Amino acid sequence: MEDELETWLRPLNAFVEYASETEEILKRRESKAREAEQDQWLASHFINLRQAAEANAEICRKIAQIGVEMLDEESIKVLGDEEFKATPLDAEKVRSTLRQFAREWSSDGRSERAACFDRIVTALLKEFPDGKAKVVVPGSGLGRLPCELAKYGFHAVGNEFSVHMVYASNFILNLSPSANYTSIHPYIHNYSHIRTRADQLAPVSIPDMWPAESLAGELEMAVGDFIESFAEADPVDAVATAFFLDTTDDIYTTINTISNLVRPGGIWTNFGPLLWHFDGDPDRCGLELCMEDLITLIKSSGWSITTLETDVETTYCQSPNAMGGFVYKCLFFVAKRI
Repeated sequence: MEDELETWLRPLNAFVEYASETEEILKRRESKAREAEQDQWLASHFINLRQAAEANAEICRKIAQIGVEMLDEESIKVLGDEEFKATPLDAEKVRSTLRQFAREWSSDGRSERAACFDRIVTALLKEFPDGKAKVVVPGSGLGRLPCELAKYGFHAVGNEFSVHMVYASNFILNLSPSANYTSIHPYIHNYSHIRTRADQLAPVSIPDMWPAESLAGELEMAVGDFIESFAEADPVDAVATAFFLDTTDDIYTTINTISNLVRPGGIWTNFGPLLWHFDGDPDRCGLELCMEDLITLIKSSGWSITTLETDVETTYCQSPNAMGGFVYKCLFFVAKRI
């Protein structure tokens, strides 16, 4: 029970504590500036960073406010207890979530979505031109991909394990009164590959598409581990995975779950890298496969691969004005269930 409370309360407190956590970071940077006798030169930038952080904090407070409504009375009573205080990792995940807003729900993320989401949507529309199909989207993040699918008439079921993402997607999907109604500053926590102060401070309007007026189909969100959530689910027409496969520590069971979930004749479309998240972790490392072996395993699990692209280059949550960054060479495939 306590582990379950930690799962939900620490992320919520991380949004609550965003403002104070960010202020502590800025104070440390100001201290370094004073030591280098550069504090006067940078003073105006620190003022602007604080103003941008306060705009972010307002969004975080709203996310926390709607997040509290997802809790039961007993959880709310202990929300402020010391044992449920956010960890540094929780705080970093909030900062990552701000960048994820830019990727999924702003014009800044358009090129990243075009490389990834557009391929998936196009493949599904080719198979189901009228959108009359039920599609499960594991690792759906802030919900943009399932929302895009629902826009074309699909019955999209987003699935997300990260509670930070769950709180934030609940906010953007259910609390947005219109498109581009508010702004965040997702890059203020990045200090590498920044060309100008203005680039670091740049506001990003969200959401660039209003979910409430965009849905021709159905949209559901399922919270929890994909394997546990869908191991015994009724068959669906398709599964769409984006930047998901390499997040698992059990690729064999993940593929087996997808294979059991999709009906014969249904399809699975995937886009993403093979940056195995638990590679090097002695406690959670497992069957981290090369691309060749991954494709072999998929074929042997009852799939016929009809489309295959390799080395599709894209970035992830990167500012379009960044001087550099990590470029993924991704695998895209469409497979039909035999």
